[in-house]
Amino acid sequence: QSLQQQINDFNSNPPLPVQESLSSSSSTFKGPKANPPSLFDGNKPSESLQFLRSCEMVFELQSYQFPSDRVKILYAITFLSGNPLRFFQTSINSSDQTIKSWDDFKTKFTSMYGNPDVAHSSSIKLRQLRQTGSASNYAIAFMEYASHLNYDESALKDQFHYGLKDSVKRSIANFPSSFIPSKFEDFRTWVIEMDNRMFMVNQETRRLTPPTSSSPSITRTSPPARPPTVSSSSA
Repeated sequence: QSLQQQINDFNSNPPLPVQESLSSSSSTFKGPKANPPSLFDGNKPSESLQFLRSCEMVFELQSYQFPSDRVKILYAITFLSGNPLRFFQTSINSSDQTIKSWDDFKTKFTSMYGNPDVAHSSSIKLRQLRQTGSASNYAIAFMEYASHLNYDESALKDQFHYGLKDSVKRSIANFPSSFIPSKFEDFRTWVIEMDNRMFMVNQETRRLTPPTSSSPSITRTSPPARPPTVSSSSA
């Protein structure tokens, strides 16, 4: 069966949205609905990452519809047009079969149509990133930039620690090293929970601390001038 026939079959029987599939077996449960990716023609490299993420969101929410990597690749190809469509139609049906998995597809897709500067710019933004609000918001921004980089566990943990508020760093320093999580994911979660506790304690302290009453202002006045002394002289 040719690739075009497989794509046509796929389009004729697309994966059902999670909500529709679940409603057929349960009239009460409503599942999340995954939006399909926007059509990608390769003219805007900045949209390549969002295309892959949209595909993977569909795969995650409708995993039962994607039993193999080939099905995932076929699904992604149905949302390509122009040069990307022609290239992957040829590649997936070629005799050498260099694209055998979803990871292979992502690697080739990114190398050909991704933003070539995304790794460099993400590295700069990650080094400049600082926690200004909650650790949770900081972690979201951190992971956005880190997703474009090949940092290992140790590098991620060190960089995450570097951008934290000084108050959070001081709190971390109070714990023995054996108590601090070694894996980055665990460390990130631990820091967020600690930061949330610190915030709650600070809020409670402010609530229980009575407002300082201002002392009445005292206006200082100069003492009244003494009348001049008149000396009498004998005639």
